[in-house]
Amino acid sequence: MGSLEIDAKTGRIFLGTMLGGSGFSGGGLYRSGDGANRWLSIAGRGREAIHGMVFDARSGSITIATPTGLYRSMGFPYEEWQELPVGHRAQEVRRVVAHPRRAGTLYAIAWNHLYRSDDFGASWQLAAQPMPAGTDGATPALDLAVDAGGDVYVLQSPRTRLLKLAAGSVEWTSFDVWPAMYVVADPNVPGTVYVGSRVTRDGGASWQTTPAPSGTHLTIDPSDGRRLFLSAFSGLYLSTDAGMTWSRILTEIIIASNVAISPADPNVMSFLARRDIDRRLVYRSVDGGKTWNTVDPVSSDGSSFDFVAEEELLADIHDPQTLFAAIRTGVFRSDDGGATWRSIGEGLPAPSWPSLAMDRARRFLHLATSRGVWELPLEVPRRRSVRR
Repeated sequence: MGSLEIDAKTGRIFLGTMLGGSGFSGGGLYRSGDGANRWLSIAGRGREAIHGMVFDARSGSITIATPTGLYRSMGFPYEEWQELPVGHRAQEVRRVVAHPRRAGTLYAIAWNHLYRSDDFGASWQLAAQPMPAGTDGATPALDLAVDAGGDVYVLQSPRTRLLKLAAGSVEWTSFDVWPAMYVVADPNVPGTVYVGSRVTRDGGASWQTTPAPSGTHLTIDPSDGRRLFLSAFSGLYLSTDAGMTWSRILTEIIIASNVAISPADPNVMSFLARRDIDRRLVYRSVDGGKTWNTVDPVSSDGSSFDFVAEEELLADIHDPQTLFAAIRTGVFRSDDGGATWRSIGEGLPAPSWPSLAMDRARRFLHLATSRGVWELPLEVPRRRSVRR
């Protein structure tokens, strides 16, 4: 697929592509001055995949829509690009997280942008300059973590590049990492970050390889940072020495969500899992993961409580019995440890990559969706879209 525009005054032709084709090295913006016999690639934002393009004959400017935003170049040779401020609701928000120590501060990622709110999500601002793109053009952000010192870490596509934004800085530092499904920061120890089978304990200055199994979700016990739970397709794994050794504690699971550990009682932990294609269960432990019980989740209001693999489970800050789940059929709440669930997501966009966050003051529940960040006041039953 591509977009084609012609400058009637000069005869110059512009071609915007999403993927490479015959004669083109990759997706991006190209121009030809000889009737399409030869093509030159346009630098800067023109090297990203082009989802749409408009040529303004009066000013000679080009406006392009790319995976990272909307950009305009005012004229030949079209190498200087200005981002048009469309706001984070025009982009798919992949993840939202709360600062582990600062009440009211949240972060969200949308493609190559990091947004920050310091007022419990009421308003959002860009927290830094756009994340740098790789040699292949746009590299959207996939996962996000904030450590105890306020440093931000972002895992980029294709999951082999980690970016760091130091607290108080607006510039990114880049690290090459092994392919990973997640980035997780210790909420109590600054500089300790896990990225798949790699770990840094000094904010990225040095890295160590661990024998961590290939997994989808890593959870750090907030009461003991040496205890890690890893959800994998081959079961649930536990490490008691900060990831240096692992033991499989549950073997019957074929797919699982993250482990949600209650901040009010760290001995209480839960996760969603499947034993086979049809069997969906809630696993729950009240003794710190030594033993686990299962319950078949039931919807109390007739809504479809159905989950696959991309779910996120969040434990309430104050009540060990209360859980929140963002799954493919919506957002749900349980007040009895996961046995029964009721929908709290009426009118919300379906979360494509579910992500939930609760601020440390427990004022709001936040949800990342394809149409921005949404909030649910936990004491007042109403929702509103959060604007920048």
